[in-house]
Amino acid sequence: MYVSFGRKAADELAATQTFPGFNDVTKGTIEWRLARSPNGTAQPFATILRWNVRLNPADDSQPHSPVLVVTRLGPGGVCRVGYVDARANPDANELARKLADERARSFRCGVDKPSFVGNQPPASWSRD
Repeated sequence: MYVSFGRKAADELAATQTFPGFNDVTKGTIEWRLARSPNGTAQPFATILRWNVRLNPADDSQPHSPVLVVTRLGPGGVCRVGYVDARANPDANELARKLADERARSFRCGVDKPSFVGNQPPASWSRD
């Protein structure tokens, strides 16, 4: 599965970034991280979306693991900034918010590499 945002979502780097094996996006809430522009309007700069990722892509009987995916938005590209394993980190939402707030605006799509924050996921589904 691929998820991207914006008017040209299909042309953004995020449209090509996914996990190996079967995965999908959890039906539910997307969290938009917002910053105030000089004129006072709120502008989104990142999203946090929960994905279901198969722990072992080669074994269809294995369970999925929830992963929070932080995506950069706006001028300069739409791409993955990083990941938080929601099962291995009881404070996963806070870790994802901190990652978005500290890295998304300065993240350079196609240059900087997405990172894992908190307790690390199984190597079998690590993409970047």
